[in-house]
Amino acid sequence: MAAKRSQLETLDALALAVIHQAVTRGINAAVNMKPSGMDWLPEVPEHWHIQQIKRTCNIVRGKFTHRPRNDPAFYGGEYPFVQTGDITAASKYIRKYSQTLNDLGLSVSKIFPRGTLVMSIAANIGDVAILDFEACFPDSMVGLIPGHKTDLNFLYYVMRAMKGIMLRSAVISTQLNLNNVRIGTNFAAFPPMKEQKAIGEYLDAKEQEVHAVKETLNAQIATLTTYRKSLIHECVTGQRRVTDEDVRRAMQSKRNQPAERRA
Repeated sequence: MAAKRSQLETLDALALAVIHQAVTRGINAAVNMKPSGMDWLPEVPEHWHIQQIKRTCNIVRGKFTHRPRNDPAFYGGEYPFVQTGDITAASKYIRKYSQTLNDLGLSVSKIFPRGTLVMSIAANIGDVAILDFEACFPDSMVGLIPGHKTDLNFLYYVMRAMKGIMLRSAVISTQLNLNNVRIGTNFAAFPPMKEQKAIGEYLDAKEQEVHAVKETLNAQIATLTTYRKSLIHECVTGQRRVTDEDVRRAMQSKRNQPAERRA
């Protein structure tokens, strides 16, 4: 199982590398490059436009002004109220929510449109997902609403690639914290709209491939976990005897593991 979990970690790292490559260099390997002037990215395609994030989208902080936040008088209505955990739980689109606001709650919050790219700026900083419905959310999140020259899908992948840059921009107090000003002043490179859409579609296809492999690995881990529990139960209840051959195979398997896995 350790090997399967290691494969999942490697898969996540490779997927992020593919995203970073596509949103910083494009999907045409023969493109001419130019210096970017950005410390986190030496070169970009020469026809791409380098600009601050705030020039590509409207960045609006979430709102819920009432304290204490958990006052039940504001909840239980018809308006979805998305939390930072809903971003982390989403694979790309936020399609589920567990909390709602009533009319009183809406009066101290605000509704963001479907298609808003939301980012956590506290707790799980830099996590992003796209709203698949109208929703409110608190000031621990910001909404990025793309301008007419920015493709939502491309912006989503740019923000995923820039999570490390966002963490670098965070303020350290009792915990890391971002704000819409710090997000907006970061620079990135943007191709023409047609190319943005092509890159987004390319990365969607790659994400589907990764998801299929991860589903297979997770199914294998679940099967192995069930088998292990069953085997332990059989051994401790006497339904199965542990033989010398079982011990020999277990020791051999232990020796074949990498040193860091044996530790």
